[in-house]
Amino acid sequence: MATLDEVLRRIKTLKPPRYAAGNEVHSIDGPIGMLDAWALIEAVRICCDLPQEYQGILKQLGEFVRRSAPLKFTKLDRATVAVQLLARVLNNSLVSQESFGICGPAAIAMETAHNRPLEYCKIATQLAEDGQSMLGKLVLKPNQRILDYDPGKSI
Repeated sequence: MATLDEVLRRIKTLKPPRYAAGNEVHSIDGPIGMLDAWALIEAVRICCDLPQEYQGILKQLGEFVRRSAPLKFTKLDRATVAVQLLARVLNNSLVSQESFGICGPAAIAMETAHNRPLEYCKIATQLAEDGQSMLGKLVLKPNQRILDYDPGKSI
């Protein structure tokens, strides 16, 4: 059984994840479809000796992948979002704002991913599905330009 440290070491060796069009995401060894994303999440949940909080994250991401409603972020798909969230929770240095010019919110995202990973995943999946979420008392509601943004290969 892999330990959390072993999983973290493997995730930390990853280059920044890449987005691919359609229902696949480029990951460690190539494209992953929706079913494969769910299987990867389940395999990590079952095979890794992770703290209880991480088990809750994996359950939440597995449920997110199985739902079929379209996302508010028009250029993303559920497999990409789930695998990217898992990678960022296990290695929060993957949180990046690239050239978007939002380093303040990216710093908050990194802090949340590191210190409150279950909340980070809840916020991110709510944003993806509903187009808005809450961080404490702060309403997070991206404008349409952000919802329609195509990250291409930058995520």
